[in-house]
Amino acid sequence: MPEETPAAPAPTPVTDAVPTTPSAPKPIQQTPPKAELKADPNGDLDKFFAEVHNEKTPEKQPEKAQEQQPKPQENAEAPVEGEDEEVSKFTTAKNLREAYAKLKKRLADRDKEFEELKTRPSEDPEKPKLLETLSAREKRLKELEEQVKYYDYTKSSEYLEKYDKPYKEAWQYATQTATDLSVKRDGAEPRKVTAEEFSRIVNMRSEDDALEAAHALFDGDKLGAAKAARVMEQREKIMQHYRAAENAKSDFAKNIEAREKDMTAKQIAEREAQARQAKANAEAFQKLNEDAKKKYPQWFSPADGDEQINKALETGKRMADVVFSGAQDIDSDTRVKMHSAAYMKIAGFDRLAIENGRLRTQMDKLQKALDGYKSSGPGNATGKGGDKPVKSGGRTLADSFAELDALVGKK
Repeated sequence: MPEETPAAPAPTPVTDAVPTTPSAPKPIQQTPPKAELKADPNGDLDKFFAEVHNEKTPEKQPEKAQEQQPKPQENAEAPVEGEDEEVSKFTTAKNLREAYAKLKKRLADRDKEFEELKTRPSEDPEKPKLLETLSAREKRLKELEEQVKYYDYTKSSEYLEKYDKPYKEAWQYATQTATDLSVKRDGAEPRKVTAEEFSRIVNMRSEDDALEAAHALFDGDKLGAAKAARVMEQREKIMQHYRAAENAKSDFAKNIEAREKDMTAKQIAEREAQARQAKANAEAFQKLNEDAKKKYPQWFSPADGDEQINKALETGKRMADVVFSGAQDIDSDTRVKMHSAAYMKIAGFDRLAIENGRLRTQMDKLQKALDGYKSSGPGNATGKGGDKPVKSGGRTLADSFAELDALVGKK
């Protein structure tokens, strides 16, 4: 059965409109004075004064009219109390110069602010990273939401948004409507319907019982029948949302078996696809290894009669098998050490291969030189050729061969 109505949410405060930022004042254009003398020396000051107040430059009056004006000393009046101070202080050239200096400083400050705004990045450099993180979290949230639906459908956002929220809102509105009705009975003071009375009527299982309780509540009231109908109308709105929520839960429970089958089928398909991919990867891995053995036999094939090399090659293969097979029968410390050793050997192999190639090239050159020297050597002291050691600068051919053997032994 439905629950009692929750408390109504507090109204959302209305925020004031964001004031717009005033634009920077336009710089004051000055007209540089000409070199020649003017008839009116104060003309430039008058023009500057007019520009400060966004006024037009006063037109010059005819000389005749100027003569009729009183002199500054005559009829001089003190400034009226309350007059704009910004206007009254521009009465002398000194004040005008001070105002001009202040305006220049203000414009310089505005220019500096403008340049700073221009150099600011148009977009936060951290924004792409934050968007990527947000996208990953949203994806994870959807995955968890899907899991929550199967665990408890009533906790999912789908159920809460489509069924639970409208149901609670209907309870709240219906309770406000019902408790606004008055109960008027003969010999008793009028009163409002209480939330408990309305909740008791709504929660009655039988429609007849609810209708009877509603009419009994307004018994003796001239408008009792209309008020009882109003209460039943609000009850029906609540029951509609309640039935919709119950039907949704029932439908989800009926379909959950089919959904589980679909999910199981998807999981099986994913596992089979992973197994096929793993098998294909293993086959490709083995083929690449066999191709490398054929292409580079000097590195990966056993050496005839060299027990030391063959033993080292076999040990390396066993280690590689353990590292790349992911064997589970070794402890984590041993696994880490083997991974480290494999990493260092892989990193240093190319260097050793280059050094080995250089030494082999050098050895081949020395071998050819010695073979040629040996075949063209002079005879012994008896005048007959032979293999008897012959001195050459304190060294014999045997010494040279010994050095070559030592070099070959180091490879």
